[in-house]
Amino acid sequence: YGYLGQGNDTLMNAYGLEAAASYLQTDRLCHSVRARYEYRDYSRSFADWGNYYSLDYSARYAFDQDGRTSIRLLTRVFDNDTDYDASDNYGCEAHLIGEYSLPFGLQVYAGGGWRYSKYGDIMYPIIQKDKREDNEAIGTAGLRKRLPYTMQTDLSYRYSRTFSNFDLYDYDREIVMVSFTWRF
Repeated sequence: YGYLGQGNDTLMNAYGLEAAASYLQTDRLCHSVRARYEYRDYSRSFADWGNYYSLDYSARYAFDQDGRTSIRLLTRVFDNDTDYDASDNYGCEAHLIGEYSLPFGLQVYAGGGWRYSKYGDIMYPIIQKDKREDNEAIGTAGLRKRLPYTMQTDLSYRYSRTFSNFDLYDYDREIVMVSFTWRF
């Protein structure tokens, strides 16, 4: 079960469930699959609510025997089904992330990725010619701290540049996020 609030509860709240499985192929290679469902409440949007589904596949390769230095490939397909057709979107993304473990349960990471989104309908018929399609280049860096009892906290910085066929959505974005995770 998860909860996500963005924009001081003025943009979106999301509640979700996820199921995950991992398979350690060798001491250095691990595969993971994760399915996620979220119910999203859009407080300030054309859409009022949405159902978000995603399926992730991740492969992590450790360069050294103790797993301190690794690289991770993450791929995702997603569908965001809202009550407003022009806000519906689906797509895919891929990320390559390098990770390095430090003493005291700290881990630093950095990487880049790409995301493609296709929207369900035209939002502004007077000025928009086609259904919106976005390509987004993403760079991220962060610091993660493992805590007792399968908990962790994460501080991350993300920069993205969106290239859209609808100029209104061509923009740069910077996000700083602090998160807390407890797996049970």
